[in-house]
Amino acid sequence: MKPLIVFYLLTLMFTGCLSPLSVNAQEEKILQYIYLFSQEEQLVAYQMLVKDDPQNPRLQNSLGFCYYRTADYDSAEQHYVKALALDPTYSVAYNNLGVTYLKKDRSDISKHYFEKAIRYDAHNVKAMYNLGVAYFKKGDYFKALRCYLKAKKMDAAYVKERGDNEKAKKKVEEALNKDPENKILKKVSSQLNH
Repeated sequence: MKPLIVFYLLTLMFTGCLSPLSVNAQEEKILQYIYLFSQEEQLVAYQMLVKDDPQNPRLQNSLGFCYYRTADYDSAEQHYVKALALDPTYSVAYNNLGVTYLKKDRSDISKHYFEKAIRYDAHNVKAMYNLGVAYFKKGDYFKALRCYLKAKKMDAAYVKERGDNEKAKKKVEEALNKDPENKILKKVSSQLNH
């Protein structure tokens, strides 16, 4: 597989040098092609690109995401941290690092990174939604609901696509059955049923 990837990347880089595209446009074109590769090929491609350009936060973040998809959360974390060291305002990398900590069952730490992602991009619907997931895992249903509703206002289709609404409803109903007089849980339940 590796020789095929090298051929693709060299071809893309060579043809990119011939075209009058900016460096960012050339990088974007290469990244679009890499997206078409298999998961394994993407990992190898990003490893090669990061080796050639270790100071590129976007490539570090993309390599981290490749590791995340293979459940190598420690390697993913390392590359997200590198991306953030190179660009401390990189909202996407903060969100990805937060998701990695959620996978490691470290909701408290993940909340910090989702909040930073939102601070640097107030319209980062994924970070807002994921912040709600972190609150929900900790049993703070009211804050989870606020995040969920904000994310829904930003991008209702994304929230619906996540499909977590039914799981959330079930957990809230279970909690409400245990504590039927809890006004916050009643409010959360009514909002989730809309």
